[in-house]
Amino acid sequence: MPRTRPNIIITGTPGVGKSCHCELLVQTTELGLRHLSINNIVKERNCYDGYDDELKSHIVDEDKLLDEIENEAKEGGCIIDWHVCDLFPESWIDLVVVLRADSTILYDRLEKRWVSLSPLTFGTGGLLLVADWLHADVLYLWDAGTIRVCNPAKNRLLAPIYYTRGVLSERWLMASADKKLQENLDAEIMQVILEEAREAYDEETVIELRSDTTEEIDSNVDRISAWARHWIENNPEGV
Repeated sequence: MPRTRPNIIITGTPGVGKSCHCELLVQTTELGLRHLSINNIVKERNCYDGYDDELKSHIVDEDKLLDEIENEAKEGGCIIDWHVCDLFPESWIDLVVVLRADSTILYDRLEKRWVSLSPLTFGTGGLLLVADWLHADVLYLWDAGTIRVCNPAKNRLLAPIYYTRGVLSERWLMASADKKLQENLDAEIMQVILEEAREAYDEETVIELRSDTTEEIDSNVDRISAWARHWIENNPEGV
C-alpha cells in the first residue's frame, strides 16, 4: 500500500534539539506525523543484542530494530529521532534533517543538563532520579558498596562507581559529565553525523539546519512543516 505521508529523520549530536523539533512537528496535527524516538524503541521493544562492557552500553540489534519499525515506516508520517541516521533504508526516507549547533552553545546546553547531579544522596535499596539530557538516569544500588548509574532511555550503563556514606562524589560526577560532554562536542565539531548522512542518502534528501536559538528552532519547524505539506500535495497517490 502506497504511503501518503513522508518519513523524516531528525538527527544530530546530543544537545542540538532533536526531540524539541520532533515534538513541535508532531503538534502540527494536520500533517499526522508521529515521533519515533529510537532510544525509547530500543529499550521498550528489546532491540538490543548483548552488552558492550567497554562502551558500557547495550549493543543495538539493527535487524530487529528495523523489523520493529518497518510497518510504521511503510505507513509513512514518521519523524525518526536518533543520533544515528545511516541505518535506515534510503527507500524509507524522504528527508534527512541534520541539526547543528555552535560548539559554545552546545557546551552550555550539555553542561546545564548535569547541573543537578551533585551532591546526591540515597537510601539503601532506593532509586534516585538524576539529571541527564533525557532526565532519565537512575541510580541503582548494586551491592554493599557499589551503585550502577544507568540511563534507561539510552539502554546504557554509564559506569559502576563506589560511594561513601551514601553520598556520590561531586568530583566523579563532574568528571563523568565532562568526558561525555567532550565526546559530543568532538562529534559536532568534526561534523560526524552530517558526513554520515551525506554518504548514506541522496544529496537532495539531506539538509543542514542551525539550532542555536528558539527563533531558529521555530523557523526550522515551519520550514520542515512546509516541506511536508508540499510533499503530501505532490504525492496524492502516495509513493
